[in-house]
Amino acid sequence: MSGCDPAYISKESLSNIRSIEVDTHVAVPEAPQVDGPITTTEALLGYQPANIGRSFGRYMKAHGIDVDQIVVREFRRQLMEQGRFELRKGGDATLKLEVGPSYGFRMPAFYIGNQRKVLLTVAATLMSKDSTVIWKQQDSTIFYPNLTTEISVHALLADSDFVERSLEEASCVLAYLLLSKLYPMPLPPVVSSVDSRGESREVLLHIPACDPR
Repeated sequence: MSGCDPAYISKESLSNIRSIEVDTHVAVPEAPQVDGPITTTEALLGYQPANIGRSFGRYMKAHGIDVDQIVVREFRRQLMEQGRFELRKGGDATLKLEVGPSYGFRMPAFYIGNQRKVLLTVAATLMSKDSTVIWKQQDSTIFYPNLTTEISVHALLADSDFVERSLEEASCVLAYLLLSKLYPMPLPPVVSSVDSRGESREVLLHIPACDPR
């Protein structure tokens, strides 16, 4: 159900980690990828929306929306709420985060119009004090389309609060799922779903902790 196979730290290694520091320096692509507005006529003629990522990035900057700090904030929140490790500066291990290769707001698959889904990919790496990589995983919201809220591109462009809340929701989802691979913890319930090719697959239903606030 994800972009990577689950990988857990051994019990021996995990027992030596009692505290974690989250590195606030997060690598982020230069600009988001955002599918801009498209008219009904253009959609019917088969046109694809233009990528307005660079102007959208300037819009985010003007409103103080920093995806790197949103990701850090949500990972810290999930670590505190789950309570498995103490969260402090100079911890036994450091969690380094990276956004990419892309993020933004894209047209949902098999959809024509102005509704958009947040796209976010995060790589998480846990490193010891001597910079040894203890654990590394990556995941993306592209694998969980039902766990993020669909929103109109017009709403995103009209109110920056929607942009921030959407990125918070996506960051929360990935923090929850990635940390569940760091150490075993209950995942939300799943249901079997049949895709467009008639193949059955399991789909996560809901992560209450990540409801838009």
